[in-house]
Amino acid sequence: MASRSIRVAFRTDALNDELETHDIDVAPEAEDAPRILENPHVDFPGRWALVGGDAATGWIYERDRELADTNDTVAL
Repeated sequence: MASRSIRVAFRTDALNDELETHDIDVAPEAEDAPRILENPHVDFPGRWALVGGDAATGWIYERDRELADTNDTVAL
C-alpha cells in the first residue's frame, strides 16, 4: 500500500505550548490535514485532533483522548 508523508506537530503540553514535530505516513487519499489521527506515531498513541498549523511548518494536533478507537494507525 502506497503512502505519503506529512509533517505534524504534537502539542504535548498545552500550558507551555510545547510542540514535537514528526513526519508521519498517511494514505494518499487522506486530505492535507486529517481532522483526527489515531495512533499516529509510536511515541504518541491515542486519538489526536487537528487544532491548527499549515503544511510548511506542520499541522498542529492536541491529544483528544488517551485511547484511540482502534489499535491501527488511522487518519480521518
